[in-house]
Amino acid sequence: IQLFDLKGEFISQWTDFAGPTGISAGADGTLIVCEFGYDPAIPTRYSIPAHGRRILPRGTMRSPEGAMLAKIEGEDKCATGSFFAPHSISIDRGGDIYVAEVPITRRAPGACHTLQKLVKR
Repeated sequence: IQLFDLKGEFISQWTDFAGPTGISAGADGTLIVCEFGYDPAIPTRYSIPAHGRRILPRGTMRSPEGAMLAKIEGEDKCATGSFFAPHSISIDRGGDIYVAEVPITRRAPGACHTLQKLVKR
């Protein structure tokens, strides 16, 4: 993820992601990023983490400076609150998170979700 100022000047680059596909900003400046994840056993065209270890498809909450604050993921990729192939993510003013997925692109089981709303507690 690259950051630029309003004049288009480069500010910074964050590289600790596994196939980032969407980003959204919360009302408090917190960012949320959805990522395809990484599995060394599966060939990929997407970014590979420097450490080369498996990362589940996930959503990560980030500070405005890019530090990871929290992550949302799960081993059962088709379970509620887990992701199979997250393509877009958004956060509303109340902190609820919406994730759109295209599981057919990664050969998900037929019952896998395509849209989730995760409610802030």
